Parts: sequence; structure tokens; C-alpha cells
Amino acid sequence: MKFSHDIQIDGKRVCAVDGLLSIEHLPMLTQALHRSGYTRSEVARPDTAQYRHWATEIDPKACQQMPIYAPAMQALALFSPQASLRLYRSYVNVAHFGDMLFTHTDCLPDAGEVTALWYISESWDPEWGGETMFYD
Repeated sequence: MKFSHDIQIDGKRVCAVDGLLSIEHLPMLTQALHRSGYTRSEVARPDTAQYRHWATEIDPKACQQMPIYAPAMQALALFSPQASLRLYRSYVNVAHFGDMLFTHTDCLPDAGEVTALWYISESWDPEWGGETMFYD
């Protein structure tokens, strides 16, 4: 497994890994996510709480049974070999055209936490947007 785009932003390591999920698992996972019950319950920050976006929670025990869990944990072990990481939250965001999405911080400074973002789609067109930006 090789990290691509392995960079530092404001002293924090950010990297990308492609191909963690085998191609035969992709349709099953995307179909399961399409059938999930989403609610407009997620907020970026307390001061933007009136702008909720769509999300569905995935129970951590259920997440551990998903085909992407083991390869993601292997990538995290390579990313941060000295850390003892455990999954404590898993959820899926959905952003539709016109939704208000705001900048936010996932982990408090020096909390020893790592955020893993999975982008799962059977097809994608760059015209659709959906970029993730990291600020220093």
C-alpha cells in the first residue's frame, strides 16, 4: 500500500490512498449506502447549527464488518504506526446541490485522533464537485 499526495498542512500529515476497496465490493457497498436512512441532522460547527446536512450513522460494530474496514485500518496503521487507533464513530454525509456546507475541524489539537475519509462511488464526474479542502 502506498500513500499518494502525502503532505503536511500546518504541521499535520494529510495523505490519500486509492484502491482500498476491491472493485467487486463497490456495487454492494454503494447500494447499501443508497438504501440507508439519512436525516438532516449533521452540523459543521455550533455557530452554523441552523444549516444541517444529510447524514446516516453507521454503528461501529457494523462498520467493522464492512469490506473497507480492514484495509482502512491497515492504511491507518501505516499512516500512524505509533498510535493505537480505534473506531468510535462512522457516518456518511450526503451533500445535494444548494446545501450549505461549512469549514470545520474534526479533531481537537493534540487529541491524538485521526479522521479517515472514504469516498465511495461507482462513477464520478469532476463536474459534480465534492472537493475536500484542507486549510493551513
